[in-house]
Amino acid sequence: MTTPNSRNQTLRSAIVVSIALVLIFLVVLLVWQDSLTLEGEARIMGISIHITATGTNRDKINEAINVAFDRMRQIDQRMSDYREDSEISKIKRAAGKAPVAVSHETFAMIQKAIEYSKQTDGAFDMTVRPLVALWRDRTEEGKSPAQIPPNNAPPSEQEILATLRLVGYDKIVLDPAGQTVWLPERGMSIDLGAIAKGYAVDEAIRVLRAHGVENSLVNAGGDLYAAGINEDGKPWTVLLRDPYEKDRSKIRVWKDLKLHLTDKAVTTSGNYERYILIGGQRFNHILDPRTGRPVKALDSVTVVAGSCLEADVLSTVITVVGVQSGLELLKQFEGASFYAIPEFQSPGFDRHLEEP
Repeated sequence: MTTPNSRNQTLRSAIVVSIALVLIFLVVLLVWQDSLTLEGEARIMGISIHITATGTNRDKINEAINVAFDRMRQIDQRMSDYREDSEISKIKRAAGKAPVAVSHETFAMIQKAIEYSKQTDGAFDMTVRPLVALWRDRTEEGKSPAQIPPNNAPPSEQEILATLRLVGYDKIVLDPAGQTVWLPERGMSIDLGAIAKGYAVDEAIRVLRAHGVENSLVNAGGDLYAAGINEDGKPWTVLLRDPYEKDRSKIRVWKDLKLHLTDKAVTTSGNYERYILIGGQRFNHILDPRTGRPVKALDSVTVVAGSCLEADVLSTVITVVGVQSGLELLKQFEGASFYAIPEFQSPGFDRHLEEP
């Protein structure tokens, strides 16, 4: 039996709930109306880096973007192999002579790279730089006819074997107590290019979040992290590029595939933008550190992972080892998946293709 008092109580409760819902709606509407998206661009690590950030405070977002770029510049200052004043360049110049003291960050990154080398049985190796230099010396890309040697040909077997003596992550001597790095043979060098860029993207995201920017997209020449959601309140959309588009100024989507990402990194390795051209023949710019030769099997590998550093390493390694070994490798990296061209899709990748 319903009494007048109980009916009144029910009515009052309904009114309270209705008012609460209206207030929530007004707050959401106010936030939505005040939300704005800002973009920043800077040239760091020899590439154009783009940051897109969404929030409600223009000054706060701009400050966060600028600090994120500064953090990436700091990493480039320490780990670039193109800058003469970087710690990596100092290690190279001292190869075969003496150990070099480096920052805690660079030392930790080299240690991390060695761990990845062990995990991948040497398919990832930061000491591959002498081999890269050997092949790039022969490339005709970007050179005038006068700069190209007559009868230009790929490196010989003897040249490759001689250069392989300078390659091997297990040759690096680390002293944790003194934070020093030593390359025992002249001609050896370290290239953190396949790991430092992804790390820099992760650090940019960390800085943005530390400044209160939870929703952002950092794109460093194909190394990308999508944090939170976009201005429409949905996951960020990332296009899967067609590696067979001949005009590199254009972007053609591979089979209309679009990734929808929230708090995920994506990295693509392939020969559609960077390659080695010798005698009119195009070679992949990614070399197998174990054989000293360019990889052949895959034209593009896209990896989605929890961090850009991890995605960076995996996309390079899977390009080297192929899809079957890549599937075995994924078992060591929880939540990671990949798409390889020619067409292959690992388990779990399809969930990133689903429209939200």
